[in-house]
Formats: sequence, structure tokens, C-alpha cells
Amino acid sequence: MSRRWYASKQLQTIGVALAGVGLAYYAWCVVAFRDQTAFASIHVASVPSGLVLQDLSPKGVEVQVSGPAYTIRSLSGADFRADLDLSGAAAGIHRIILQQKHFSFPEGIKILRIHPATVSLKIEKAGAKEVPVMVSTVGSPAPGYRVADAIARPPSVVIEGPEAQLSLIDRVMTQSIDISGVTETLRKEIALDLLEGLTISSPSALFDAEVYVEEQMTQKTFRHLKVRGGGTSFAYNIHPSTVDIEISGPMNLIDAINQQTDIDAYVDLKALSKGVYVRPVAISLPLQTTLVSVTPEVFSVTLSE
Repeated sequence: MSRRWYASKQLQTIGVALAGVGLAYYAWCVVAFRDQTAFASIHVASVPSGLVLQDLSPKGVEVQVSGPAYTIRSLSGADFRADLDLSGAAAGIHRIILQQKHFSFPEGIKILRIHPATVSLKIEKAGAKEVPVMVSTVGSPAPGYRVADAIARPPSVVIEGPEAQLSLIDRVMTQSIDISGVTETLRKEIALDLLEGLTISSPSALFDAEVYVEEQMTQKTFRHLKVRGGGTSFAYNIHPSTVDIEISGPMNLIDAINQQTDIDAYVDLKALSKGVYVRPVAISLPLQTTLVSVTPEVFSVTLSE
């Protein structure tokens, strides 16, 4: 026998062996079974008109399945889902025992265990209600500024949900808008912060919110301001020699005022000759501030050589 004949026989032997391995692997894939445990979400469909699902507990369960190894390996998260058809349900509390029929697993997959096996649902009559929309803010404007107003457009919305839940609601809030450090009006498109189980009757889920920010106003009293005379070459004596004033204006500006250099209290002595006079005091203030009160309002002035 030639070497070629022996080589041919060896190749045939190897081929048969490989074929046997392949058939064994195929048989294992088809025949072998394995288990898998995963979380399955619960989906509700076909709630009758005029009713609404108020509560679902739990919203997911643990499912253990068994089946051919190759099928088990092909399962994805989308396969682990229980679908509950409520088309014939009435208002009230329902308890449903989960079974194989509630799942859509591929053929050959068998459910071994569901935990918990019972799902509770609360179905109520549906209603609608128009309520105002309030703008929610978080944080504070820059020092010296305040929120003057906050408005949502549209200012109201029709919400839908269980009648019992709607009866407890007199307004809805937007999601929070951060106004930390702002110094001017803030405009933003934002969604509502709705409770679970509620929906809105609106073509858009977004609202236009405006938070109006303005400088904070304050009042402050400045005491013992020196009163000076002006417009004369005569020597003068003013009594009393000081005045107290109260002014209003933006907080940041008022707090920064130096009463020695930023406020001028004076009596106009122009065209007056020697003698004694009673004259009002004039107060010169920084821009954006307003004089609220002056004490005293008139002064005794003596002009002399």
C-alpha cells in the first residue's frame, strides 16, 4: 500500500470524527435544556373607555423559564414582558394570577416560576378638570434682586385621570426652574410636574414660563447730615446744623451710599442780605433714589459780615 492510500484513510477518519462532533453539538443544542431567571415588566392594554388605571402593583415580576439552550440564549429583555388585557374590566380592584398565556415567549419556552404570581390593579372612573398652572422655581436671584412674578402660558390646563385623584388637585406645577444668581427676567420652555396617573389634554406637553426678576427696593434713614449754605459771600450760621433724611431705592444702590460724599444737604442763600431767615433745606441724592422724608424741613439762617 502506498503512502497516498494511508493519507487518504487518515483524512477520512478525521472527517468522520469531525462530523460526529458536529452532530453531537447540534444534538446538544436541540435536546439540552437550561433555565434562566429575569425581571419581566408588566404592560396593561385596552382599558375600557371612561375608565383609567389608578394603580398597578407590582409593576414587574421575577420569571424563571426553561427551554432549549439555543432558544434560551436568544431571549432578550423584550421577551420578558407580561401583557394584561383589561378590555372587559370594570371599575374596582382586580387581582390577576399571571400565567403562561400572559407572556409571548418563543415556542418551547416554559415558565417554571413567577414571583410574585399575583398582580393587583385598581381601576377608577376617568375624569377631566381644568386647573391653573403655577411656575416652580428653585434657588434665589442675585443679592439685591427678587422674583416679582412668575407666569405660565397658557395659564391653565385640562388634566385627565381618576376622578378621586382629580378631586384633590387644585393646581399643577411646572418642573423647577433654577433662578440661582439671576438678575433679569428668565424665559424657558418647560414641562409640567404631574403626579403618576395624570395626563394633560393639550397638543403640547411644554409650557412657556416667565420668571420676572427685578431689583429689590428698600428704605434707609441717614442721620446727622451736615447742612451747608450756598450762593452767598456772607458768613452764615444754620440752625440746626444737621438733618435726618429717609430715602428709597434699589437695595444694592442704597447699601453703597456714603452719606458724607453721595448726599448733599444745603440751604440756598442766594440774593439774601444780612439778617435772619427761615429757609427749607434742599437734598441732592444719587440717581434712582427717592426722598421719602426730611427732619426738620426748615432751618433758621443768620447771615452776617
